Amino acid sequence: MGVLLGCAFVLCSAAGGVSARGGRVSRPAVASVEPASLPEPLANGTVSVTWYFAQPPQQVKDLLGNDNRLVSIDVQQAAPLLLNVAMVRNTGVARKAWWWAPGVGPDMTGAELGGYCALHEGRIVSLDPYVINGTTYFAAVLIGNAGSDDKGWWWYFDQPSSSIDKLTSQHHARLVDLRSYVKDRATFYAFVMLPNAGGDESAWWWYAGASAAAVKTSLEENKAFLTSLRPADRAGTTFDVIMSASAASTMPASQNVSWIWGTIDTD
Repeated sequence: MGVLLGCAFVLCSAAGGVSARGGRVSRPAVASVEPASLPEPLANGTVSVTWYFAQPPQQVKDLLGNDNRLVSIDVQQAAPLLLNVAMVRNTGVARKAWWWAPGVGPDMTGAELGGYCALHEGRIVSLDPYVINGTTYFAAVLIGNAGSDDKGWWWYFDQPSSSIDKLTSQHHARLVDLRSYVKDRATFYAFVMLPNAGGDESAWWWYAGASAAAVKTSLEENKAFLTSLRPADRAGTTFDVIMSASAASTMPASQNVSWIWGTIDTD
């Protein structure tokens, strides 16, 4: 018997406009995406991204081999841990120093993830929390925070939604990853921020628990591009989203930006 998984993702192809689609999604394998739709900057042009869902950590490690790296991670199931991941070839202009957690090791708390970042001098580019017996753990992707990737950054977890605007204002920052989760019957948020200055400065917006129709309307009104998209419920009918005006302004006029949501039958 298969399992229906809620999912949402962003695709780009050669056509005009912004579109949204819903329904049952077949097994995607490889997509070509613009760098702006990924949680980290990549070289100009399209990048081939391979996506796998509901994989145990050891299988993710095997799929990575020696020549790939993760660019996005999502927790499909907390115990036993199953992950949805996207990966690219870690070669040429896309090559980076990188790490992921928890790997094939034990579940990693927030304090442990913070220590892991410090140990490797890494910066989180994709983050997903999960809760087991009242404790928040994390799956995360880090890149080396050096060279052209060297940026100031902050991350928080176990925060109410009311903290998000306060913290982004305090740091003069913008969100680059946003995830909601339930703990002790309350909804909390984990998020990653970069300084909204210099080459990273842009107009941006975030929305929590938005319907597909609301996301589509906000994209059109803001003339924006999705930079983070995550289902806010198991059915995949509402979304936590981040959108940016600068990403839209740097897209080629011929580039079509689509986002897709729905369910995946694992049969």
